[in-house]
Amino acid sequence: ACQEVWKLSSNAPALFNFQFWSMVLGFHFGDLHTAKRHIKAMRRDLFAEGPSFLVPLRLLYTSLVYFALFRNSRKGKYRKRALGSWKQLQQWASKGAVNCRVLCQILEAEDRASRSWSTHRSSSTSTCLDGAMKVYDQAIQSVTEWGLVQLVALVNELAGTWLLCHSRDPRAGK
Repeated sequence: ACQEVWKLSSNAPALFNFQFWSMVLGFHFGDLHTAKRHIKAMRRDLFAEGPSFLVPLRLLYTSLVYFALFRNSRKGKYRKRALGSWKQLQQWASKGAVNCRVLCQILEAEDRASRSWSTHRSSSTSTCLDGAMKVYDQAIQSVTEWGLVQLVALVNELAGTWLLCHSRDPRAGK
């Protein structure tokens, strides 16, 4: 009901904020279909509404949602969509957007984890864990160095979730 009222709003920035934060909360609470619905509802023009500082976070969470959908369904279209948002962040990072470099490291870890999700049983579990954890550890180190506390928590959650799903490795509880 709340969403229907927001759809009728002529206040485009308010609607963007509703869709953006609903996407973020959908991801964090594991409601990926709601998150995906809000991604699709947002305008394609990244700078049309909402504060511009949210644009990199919008791309980060869009990729995170699609990587999670890819892991759950193994449908290549979701990985392709995740890579599309990541590619935009990489372009900005190559032009000097420092915060985008850190976000790209997080997505590199998620991509590695997503690709190894189905192959961990066929390869050496410790090798697979070490490879993905190395990338997660690098992302954790980067966000810690920059003092991005919320992203430190996010990357630790992503790494812990990945470890819990792959093994009884004691690193998952840290």
